[in-house]
Amino acid sequence: MRKGTAPGKLAGKQASRVPERDRPMYTLPEIEQKITLARAANLSGARLLENRVRVMRVCNGIGAWWMPGEVRELIGAMFPDLVIVADIHDLRHEKGGRWWKRWIYDFEFFTNGVRMAVYRKKPEVAKEAFRLWACLILGSWTAFHYRRKGEK
Repeated sequence: MRKGTAPGKLAGKQASRVPERDRPMYTLPEIEQKITLARAANLSGARLLENRVRVMRVCNGIGAWWMPGEVRELIGAMFPDLVIVADIHDLRHEKGGRWWKRWIYDFEFFTNGVRMAVYRKKPEVAKEAFRLWACLILGSWTAFHYRRKGEK
């Protein structure tokens, strides 16, 4: 799919020929639901979700871009309350920055996970967020867009 093409523009056979990795993960109504949920849960970075085109282009659920879609879907099914937290994290990582920004964005994932646990009234979500945060500390450097001082 060409960048900038809305998902509804492709129909029939043409849509089935678009590789899965090029299809947006979320529809506009799903993004609207995510925006509402992020505001209600008072998640840090919720305003990033308002750029719907960027959300369609960047967000891929929980998991790295190189993971098969089925694996990411499975992880998302295991941790459904943290998918929106991962979406904000994806948007932060795609924005990039200096090396220390990665640590801040990864910690934001954990704090947003705790906020989601409080909002959902499920303490186990905070434990899940901590486990996934530990994974981020070890592996998120592969997806971060590093920038040198003075670069934009």
